[in-house]
Formats: sequence, C-alpha cells, structure tokens
Amino acid sequence: PQGYDTAWVHSALAAVATRPAWLRSLLVAAQPEYGLYQVRFHKGGEWRTVTVDDHLPVDAAGDLCFARPLFPGSVLCPIV
Repeated sequence: PQGYDTAWVHSALAAVATRPAWLRSLLVAAQPEYGLYQVRFHKGGEWRTVTVDDHLPVDAAGDLCFARPLFPGSVLCPIV
C-alpha cells in the first residue's frame, strides 16, 4: 500500500538469502498444514523466536499488502 516503505526488509532478506545457512537459521520450525511458522528475529541484542501464522493482510484484489514472494508458494518473505 501507499505510504509503506519496506525496501529495507527486502534488502535484508536478499542479503540473508545469499547465505542458505543463515536463511535456514531464521525459519526454526514450519507446520504449513496448520499455517504456523516459528521465525527467529534479532532484537535488542538477543535472538527471539516468534510463532506466526499465515493469515497475511491482502487488498481488495486478494494481493498481499506487503512483502510479496518472488516465486509462487514461497512463504518466508511474507511471513518475516
């Protein structure tokens, strides 16, 4: 949507994506059949694991409002 600049998130994920081990370390657990994912974030000098679901905001056309995956079926970018 207009007014949201998420380029910095995309840049950070692009950098992490060049290191498969780093990418795997962010996604701690996945249960796509239940729509649940555990993701690690670094905040305030420490790593935190957060459980998130796949209920993502969409616009009136059904398109994701924020980070859109480059490849169909990819969930890491929108989940993070």
